[in-house]
Amino acid sequence: MKTVLILEMRRNISNLRCAVLSLLLAFGAAMLMLAMADKGHLSDSVILVLSPGYILGSLASEHVRGFGRSLQIFGWTAFSTNLLYSGAIFFGVLSILANRRK
Repeated sequence: MKTVLILEMRRNISNLRCAVLSLLLAFGAAMLMLAMADKGHLSDSVILVLSPGYILGSLASEHVRGFGRSLQIFGWTAFSTNLLYSGAIFFGVLSILANRRK
């Protein structure tokens, strides 16, 4: 019984490590995705795959009055969506790699 608890604790620590690392990687990736989408040299389909938050932020801030309020809504929506999107991808990849290693 004690060995089962130890193995379960190790698995939880490994998952926590994957979650923290994926969040750190996702923060930088979300910023990079927004910068690439904002340049305007990519097609819409590439922007949708790389930065879904950019499209969602554009739609969310479309009918808001005031430039400052519109920019604030766009920024928060785009960044949080990209953070969740890239975080989920990184967590999945890192979890697969961690389980393969065992």
